[in-house]
Amino acid sequence: DLSRHPFFAQFLPDEVAPHILALWQARERLLAVRRRVPVTLCHHDAFRRNILTRRDAGGRDETVLIDWTRTGTGVLGEELVPLFVASLRFIPVDLTQIVALDAAIFANYVDGLRATGWHGDPALVRFGFTATAALKGGVADPAIKLPSVARRVADLPANAEPPRILGPGLEQHIALHRHLLRMGDEALALTSRLA
Repeated sequence: DLSRHPFFAQFLPDEVAPHILALWQARERLLAVRRRVPVTLCHHDAFRRNILTRRDAGGRDETVLIDWTRTGTGVLGEELVPLFVASLRFIPVDLTQIVALDAAIFANYVDGLRATGWHGDPALVRFGFTATAALKGGVADPAIKLPSVARRVADLPANAEPPRILGPGLEQHIALHRHLLRMGDEALALTSRLA
């Protein structure tokens, strides 16, 4: 319904709402495979504002994570979701670099797993990342957040300006959302390999 609303249609271009609904219909298949992905400790809020760099006593750069309130377990690859999604919701980027950013953070995460002694199948990690990103960022976030904003917009007085809900702007929002939905398609393709 929101895709036909005068204010929200811009956030849900023609192909986006059907894609969201298709992934929602496939959620049980994705969640069944996701339950078989190995679990690890996750910060769950590691994105640009919570990742700092400082110099250690030897003068070397050191990465420091702050705001550990959401720490808990998560599947391999899940930790990348806030890094990828939240960062792109707050920080403007060259839209042609979204795919490269996805690839870079994924490759470095797998390298980090390997450095700690993990030698499992990277497809499990890719599935954990893509399925979680698609279901959370591509399906659940708009399904939860847009209706809430719609209620606030409906309660505004006539001629009042609607709330600003996008950090870096509409074009980046749509590009990220489309990428998240494609990640869902990738996760679905991986289910047959991992099942």
